[in-house]
Amino acid sequence: MTSPFKYENDPLKHHVRLQGWLPLCRERHDELSGRRVRQRRRLRYFTFCAVGAVDVLLLDVEGVIRRSSAGRFDTVYFFDRTPDLVAATQERIPGSKGFVGNFVQTVLSEATGDDASALGGQVEVADTEETRNAQRQRQCRLDFERSFPFDVINLDLQDLIFRERDQFPGRLLNALRRVLEWQRRPLRWNGREESIQGFSLLFTTRIGPTELREDYAGMLMDVLEENLRDDAGLRAEIERRSGVRDVDALRCEAFDTFFEIGVSKILAKLAMEQDWYVDPVRGIRRFKFERGTGQNGYYILHYAMDVCRQSPPVDERAPGAYAPGAEQAYRRVSRGVFSTGAQVVTRESVNLEEIEASLGRISARRRKYLPD
Repeated sequence: MTSPFKYENDPLKHHVRLQGWLPLCRERHDELSGRRVRQRRRLRYFTFCAVGAVDVLLLDVEGVIRRSSAGRFDTVYFFDRTPDLVAATQERIPGSKGFVGNFVQTVLSEATGDDASALGGQVEVADTEETRNAQRQRQCRLDFERSFPFDVINLDLQDLIFRERDQFPGRLLNALRRVLEWQRRPLRWNGREESIQGFSLLFTTRIGPTELREDYAGMLMDVLEENLRDDAGLRAEIERRSGVRDVDALRCEAFDTFFEIGVSKILAKLAMEQDWYVDPVRGIRRFKFERGTGQNGYYILHYAMDVCRQSPPVDERAPGAYAPGAEQAYRRVSRGVFSTGAQVVTRESVNLEEIEASLGRISARRRKYLPD
């Protein structure tokens, strides 16, 4: 089966993998490998890798993801839409754990699978396809939640973050909110228990729609205005980048910049809400490139960041209080996204020779696991 994702070997996308994703993943791997011997473990990775599993095989080639002693990718987890697609992916990365279904729908579904046993009896339900589908989704939701936490979460959804028919603030944002909550779950491995203190978050969205629904646009405008009130110097940064000083004008005259900064701020605020914060050392790196042409063209925006756990954690702080240093980190990250824009990626700006060589190594590694 060939991959249904036609941009799998897109050089612009692979530039983002090499320059945006790989450095963060490598640092996570190095931190885990540098621990005391009894505390070392392999990197846990969640992704939307599609059938070709390019990102997983890149990390395999680069020694970031290490297979088990039996040669299994048993610390790699992924979602895809159908059992056939999941099975085809697992042929290329054997031993990985695949979840079948719609990611957002599954994450936002309610996990009530233990209710019947908790009540001490069985609930009679009709044996229909609808019932069986609901039971499968419930079990998938439970299994997915229990797989947390991860060292790297790659939400490479290639979709709109704000959808016209969604209830505010959007189903994808609410799914991400729940994912950040699940990241606080303790990790149990080899008889040990560990609360992870940081992870890397990779997030992809399309820019748009330009005619953004007013409640979505208002949310983005509010987070930008909040920063401008707290740091008057940011108006000069906006003007330097876009030629305007006003958030309303930014939305109308430089929508891509408005969207890029606003979504950066929403991601940072979600992290703070769920007892995390974006590491200000690297901040939020952004990569932007165009797909298609004319009326069919659109821009893809990739975000890459390290996320740290607030310390002390939320249950050891006063209500409404953030951990020391978290608010300062948030302000520093905010200044960074105002002052520095996304890296615009084009065929002229990337090293095509390096990219083709990397994709060649990935193809060779794929053939090792699944010979043609």
